Amino acid sequence: MANKEEKEIDLIELVIKFIFFIKKRIFIFILITIIGTSFGFFKGFIEKKKYENKLIGSSDIVPNSVIFQIFNTLIEDFQNNNIFFSKTLSLSKDVSNNIIKINLDTVTYGINNSIIIKIQSKDSLSCVQTKTAFINYLQKNTLIKEEYTFYINQKKQLLTEINKKIIELDSLQRFIRVASYNNKNPFTVINSTYSEYINLVEKKQLIEKEIQLSNRIINIYVDSTSPIYINLLLKTLIWFFISLILSFLTASFYELIIKIRKYNLKT
Repeated sequence: MANKEEKEIDLIELVIKFIFFIKKRIFIFILITIIGTSFGFFKGFIEKKKYENKLIGSSDIVPNSVIFQIFNTLIEDFQNNNIFFSKTLSLSKDVSNNIIKINLDTVTYGINNSIIIKIQSKDSLSCVQTKTAFINYLQKNTLIKEEYTFYINQKKQLLTEINKKIIELDSLQRFIRVASYNNKNPFTVINSTYSEYINLVEKKQLIEKEIQLSNRIINIYVDSTSPIYINLLLKTLIWFFISLILSFLTASFYELIIKIRKYNLKT
């Protein structure tokens, strides 16, 4: 019981000494806290002037893994050699210098496995220009061109075969109409070939649409540019507590120097 009371007294004395220490060096605490908190406030205020472009898309022409690898190589160039990166994408020096960070990942968007790329910049225009440069680079890439040519050739071959089949069915229907007068139920055969004919025409229209839209290597689902707001209050509070720690360490060091000087004077 006595030991418990002694511990409580020691704790109270420690608190009193700490309060006395703060009062004694209050100027140091106030000065460093004001400087540190102000620094945190202005740092947070400046840092909130960032922008991010988020692009989510996938390709029906080229495997997403190929696009991911191409984009990843560009990002590695950005991290290692900003000059080479800007030349590869034909970006101006000002735009490339404004880019802060580029992130690349895969994501499931709806039912599609997609690629997501986030570009952070000091201004919104640099975000948009860099995003556009990434997409334009795909169009010029040799591997992408080869994949695109292969895709178009396959679609055209399929379209040729469908056209042949449509012509055959059209001729068959004409023949059936002429020969159907002796058939008890001529419409059964006609309806069957007509259904097949319609299905082929629909497939033909779909393939023609795919070829027409194939100049878009990547289908873009999300393309947005927005400012990034850093929590100004949180940033200020963090630097406030950092300032308190720094002021305590500074005051303690100052107090130690004074005690050493007094000790030297006595000796």
